[in-house]
Amino acid sequence: MRVGVRNGIVCIGGIVFIIPIVFTFVFSFINGGVTVEPWQELLLNCFIFYNSFWNSCLYSIVITILHVVLVVPCAFGLHILKGRLSKNIIFVCTILAMMPLQVTILPNYIGLRDMNLLNTRAAIILPIVFSTFGIVVIYEYMKNFDWDQIEAARIETSSPIQIICRIVLPNIKYAIVAVAVYIFIDSYNMLEQPLLFLEDQSKQNLTVLLSRTSEFSANVFLPMAVIFMLPPILGGVYMAGKMMENKCLDKCIKVVGILFFQVFFF
Repeated sequence: MRVGVRNGIVCIGGIVFIIPIVFTFVFSFINGGVTVEPWQELLLNCFIFYNSFWNSCLYSIVITILHVVLVVPCAFGLHILKGRLSKNIIFVCTILAMMPLQVTILPNYIGLRDMNLLNTRAAIILPIVFSTFGIVVIYEYMKNFDWDQIEAARIETSSPIQIICRIVLPNIKYAIVAVAVYIFIDSYNMLEQPLLFLEDQSKQNLTVLLSRTSEFSANVFLPMAVIFMLPPILGGVYMAGKMMENKCLDKCIKVVGILFFQVFFF
């Protein structure tokens, strides 16, 4: 009975979320009737779309890779450090992760200005790469980690890189996938940073292009929105597939719970 109720709630939630996507896709072919003219106008005449789309993909992929490469050793090091210092550092990281974008964007702007990085791609990439969100999530996920494996690995090798690659990564891969997908979607959807940090429109992403509705034909925006949705949807599907393989339901629940806590409260 409980399983049926749970499955019903999940199905209803899925339908509610998928309805706007279906409507956007269907109405992208309607322009006084069913037609592909909006898609032709976007793909054949709106050349700035391609540049903005690939900028979005470039920023998201680079940010995600660099962020994951940085946060895993940081979270692992905080667990190894232990003691009051480790707790104080993770407390500061949590406070920083809780700060909304409106609070951090001005200090980021001032720092980037002083480093002469404004109107460069690094101005978009660096602030998110060094965000503390991933550190907090992976640190929380690693609390129940079997540290006897680490001690056994230390007998075989003294290299922290080998220990992380051979012992830590296989045990936290679901948390890494969750953080990577979240960071990818977050950086893919960013709007304020490109508007404030970039003056060159050739470096701005697709979100900024979608916000400039008055400069383009209204026919192209629904097809543009459909293409804009594809990478986040594929990322979510990939995360779900990775988490549900090997019947790792308990780990899935833990990762999703940590992510929900971070997003809801931070």
